[in-house]
Amino acid sequence: MVITIVVVVSGSIVDILGKRIYKGLLRVENGRIVDIKEKEDVQSVYILPGLVDAHIHIESSLLVPSQYAKLALSHGVIAAICDPHEIGNVMGKEGIEFMLSDGKKVKFKFYFGAPPCVPATEFERSGAELGVSEIEELLGRDDVKFLSEVMDVQGVLTKRDDLIRKMEIAKSLKKPIDGHAPKLTGDLLIKYVKSGITTDHEVTNIDEAKEKIEAGLKIILRDGSASKDFQNLYPLIKEYPSMCMIGSDDKSPDDLKKGYLDFSVKLALSRGIDIFDVLYAAILNPALHYGLEIGLLRINDPADFIVVDNLRDLKILKTYVDGILVYSDNCLLFEDVKPEKINNFLAEKIKEEDIWIPVKGKRIRVIKVEEGSILTGTSLETVTEKDGLAVSDVKRDILKVVLLDRYSKEKRVRCGFVKGFGLKEGAMATSVSHDSHHIVAVGCEDRDIVEAVNMVVESKGGMAFYSKRLAEFIPLPIGGLMSDLDSFDVASRYENLNRVLVDCGVSLSHPYMTLSFVALPVIPELRITTRGLFDVGLKRWVDLFL
Repeated sequence: MVITIVVVVSGSIVDILGKRIYKGLLRVENGRIVDIKEKEDVQSVYILPGLVDAHIHIESSLLVPSQYAKLALSHGVIAAICDPHEIGNVMGKEGIEFMLSDGKKVKFKFYFGAPPCVPATEFERSGAELGVSEIEELLGRDDVKFLSEVMDVQGVLTKRDDLIRKMEIAKSLKKPIDGHAPKLTGDLLIKYVKSGITTDHEVTNIDEAKEKIEAGLKIILRDGSASKDFQNLYPLIKEYPSMCMIGSDDKSPDDLKKGYLDFSVKLALSRGIDIFDVLYAAILNPALHYGLEIGLLRINDPADFIVVDNLRDLKILKTYVDGILVYSDNCLLFEDVKPEKINNFLAEKIKEEDIWIPVKGKRIRVIKVEEGSILTGTSLETVTEKDGLAVSDVKRDILKVVLLDRYSKEKRVRCGFVKGFGLKEGAMATSVSHDSHHIVAVGCEDRDIVEAVNMVVESKGGMAFYSKRLAEFIPLPIGGLMSDLDSFDVASRYENLNRVLVDCGVSLSHPYMTLSFVALPVIPELRITTRGLFDVGLKRWVDLFL
């Protein structure tokens, strides 16, 4: 006997394709919309297609896909374009297969890409490599929808053989190619776009965005935790409604808990952007660009939609995926699944003498971080010396930064200094450090730094804080990137960790997210790597001392 599952929902239907809002009733059978009728006597709610995150690294939420889905669904997000680049750099193809498998365990529409830049750059060492054959195998799968961000801009411009071959495979399969081109302009931008790149999410200002749109790129307006570019870029939606999408890139668990794309949509609406233009960016454009199998409130479409209180507050009342009610009135309606634990972690504990910096000059290059940005600068500072060693200077907010190679037992440690954290006591350390995910730490005293690093090493991954007064820790046993705990529990622990840092003087809203980008040698300007300080603009390593 065949059982037919019927769902009937009424309200004001937001038809983004027809650009109209009308009162009506949806009839759903076995996961698809079978009838839509206009009807006056309906509930005083609004029905919209589910939101789509156009670019995210799930791993940066510290959650496995099945746990990330819980927070996303509570904010009306039913699908995400996911770049598994982080776990790829740690675990290679095994890590990507883990993400694909875990995502299929829940009612959420994950669309994963094949990351072409593993390792992210020739200037850093990672835990795995994805060659041409691996990318070809991944792109040949139906559940891998695109070639994810091509981070090696120089490799594209110089037509590096293996990278171009990966891009040609994607083109032959008619799968989109995502870009990653911070501050790229002029003739080099045109050359980059002509190679087959279709998107960019690294835009930070209106003029850069306009030049890239005119060159043919679709722009993903980033509303993440460390980078909140959407707040400056949202006017583009009005001028270029078909060329904009909204993505988070990297979103911390506490931010996911508080708000997500629903907040981005609400912000744009509150600033006077037309609702249909906003919904094009938040739903339709990514659906069309990536060829997603999601519903758009049409007969025969998958029944993917959300019910909200009104189009001003956008409180998510219900979320449906394939006709299944997965979120209703602050409750998630599916059970947890236990994730598999995979990892690649060889680093061993360090000692204070491993991070000593003998003084070799009077001035040093200091990495400068800023609130709301993953870009860094270079600050030239006078060294603070103690017993012949360069040390942190808390009064000037110049703190020692340490990077430990997680893929070696040989205690490969590099040290430098960073400015902008504001930390007054203790040290913080994390095994989430883009994109190779070595252990990176910053602190006021060597003893505290060593203790924080060793907390991470002992658990083979995690986020730590250590001072004389207290110690806090979030274990990340899955690839050293993700927790095996409930999403709300992880969010609460992350919030507590941030509160501790605020009490210790940190002024950044997302200090661990900011710290995680200090080691990323593909975005300007000064970074720390397993081979020392790296100047991204100059494309070479530079000495700490001038």
